[in-house]
Amino acid sequence: MMMWPMGRMFPFLGLIGLTLMGFFLWIFLFRLLGKPRSDHHEMAPGPDPLELARERFARGEISQDEFDAIADRLIRTEKPLK
Repeated sequence: MMMWPMGRMFPFLGLIGLTLMGFFLWIFLFRLLGKPRSDHHEMAPGPDPLELARERFARGEISQDEFDAIADRLIRTEKPLK
């Protein structure tokens, strides 16, 4: 009867293969499920845009009309804080 040349080592190699496959599956699931998920990214708090407009107006970089337009747009588009 002819046997496969690696017939005696097949169970050992199968066990190593299953162990390696399990190890890589564990690593994949650990990385996938271990990270906290965030649906949105929070923006870092920055300087107040209306305050920046006031400073630019005070330095003379923008005119009264430009400041009024900026302030009006900022006030109209301001979102309420949650």
